[in-house]
Amino acid sequence: MPTSSAIQFLHRVPNYHDALPVAEVKAGELTERQFSAEFVERMRPCLVRDAIRHWPAMGLWQSPDYLRQKVGNPEIPIYIAPQIEHPAAAETNPELRRRIDDSSSPMLFESFLDRLISDERGHCVLHAAPLRDGDPLGPLAKDVGGFAFLGAPKPARFYASYRAFIYRNSYTDWHFHQMDETLMCQVKGSKEVLLIPPDAESFRMLKRIGDQLGYLNDIDCEKFPEFKTLKPFRVTVGCGDALYIPTYWWHAVEPVEIDWGITLAWCWGSPLHLFDARLAGIRSLVKRLVSTDFRGRGLFALSAISYSLLHRLVTGQLWKRPYP
Repeated sequence: MPTSSAIQFLHRVPNYHDALPVAEVKAGELTERQFSAEFVERMRPCLVRDAIRHWPAMGLWQSPDYLRQKVGNPEIPIYIAPQIEHPAAAETNPELRRRIDDSSSPMLFESFLDRLISDERGHCVLHAAPLRDGDPLGPLAKDVGGFAFLGAPKPARFYASYRAFIYRNSYTDWHFHQMDETLMCQVKGSKEVLLIPPDAESFRMLKRIGDQLGYLNDIDCEKFPEFKTLKPFRVTVGCGDALYIPTYWWHAVEPVEIDWGITLAWCWGSPLHLFDARLAGIRSLVKRLVSTDFRGRGLFALSAISYSLLHRLVTGQLWKRPYP
């Protein structure tokens, strides 16, 4: 089985070798109160070791035959190129939109699995496939479990509760999640993740460069010298582990091995009092939603910001920065 390194992009990020570690804790030692107070409330990422060892998926999804049996042979969209184009820029740039569309190709699920297993060099990814009734991967949802340290969280508001990434040689460029919290669960294989805290300076810089260039991969630091000031956090998410990624933390993701793997994004709704208008990501989100979807998510975001302010006034509790 191939095990050599697949990392091609992340090591190009400035200060990669000096990246700071992410907090780690063993699942059996993490309480619901500790997870909420030390990580969710502070919007502070953490790696939870052995978080999903109890899931049926940990055994069943290692087998391509099981996946074939449960999913059947529907047509699915497969990405055959790294996810580099900046999605926000693509909304107004037809050329970027075309490149994203050209990187996706419809494929029958069985053909996808055959290619996934046999082609060690090709880029082949089923990206963010929902595990919902009526979706191709819906039958796999029963193999996903929960977390003793999470309890009964609110339903996801923006993303599907479960999204699967089945891949070989994948790469997902810098992006952030909005409205929903995420546990990035590694069912097969391992991945390396770089993260950037959602402070105002970093958020503005990454958004400006991404909107201007249409990508955030391998930036020319001569043209954008501020990119050299990035101070990322770096973590390896092993098989059976889960990485908590709070909203608005920029992150880029790449497999460690060249063998095929599976990641599951487990999402739930962010606590409303964390919609703090002091965060650059919140302000950017509200500005965009109010102009494009005021009666839907825009109105919700404004209401959440108001609730956050009221929560601070009533309780006296302020959002704490994740790091000094």
